[in-house]
Amino acid sequence: MNILAQLTALLCALPFSLACAATTPGTSTPRTTTTTIAPTRTTTTTVAPTACMTCMASQVSFDKANGDPGRIDSSFRLEMPDPATGCLRLTAICTAQQGFFAFMEFNVNQGGPAENQNMGQVVEALLECMNGAWFYMGIRQVNSVQCTEAPL
Repeated sequence: MNILAQLTALLCALPFSLACAATTPGTSTPRTTTTTIAPTRTTTTTVAPTACMTCMASQVSFDKANGDPGRIDSSFRLEMPDPATGCLRLTAICTAQQGFFAFMEFNVNQGGPAENQNMGQVVEALLECMNGAWFYMGIRQVNSVQCTEAPL
């Protein structure tokens, strides 16, 4: 008989079991460690602007002098948003020539701001964006600004 065949026959005839030998003091009960890894989710949220942040200066017509006596150009200046509310603001402006006072009018014939009472060379009225439209003092919606001048 071949040596390899004899060794195989011997090994097959011997009963044995697979076991581990302890090399350090162990415990009588097995330790179990469970690690749970939660999935990570990243969410990006875009906040829609509030209605007081959606106005554009182009929503107000700042009329230019049209040749009528005393009619002068109206203009505007964008302001920083209101620090308390974040709402957009702009200033409507009428500037008369030297020796004249300016008068501002809203929406063609609805009168103008209280600032007209100063009878100054320059009239400035702060407009604030509310609900997607421009308002003077929170009560009058302003769609257009016209300016005139008169001698002092």
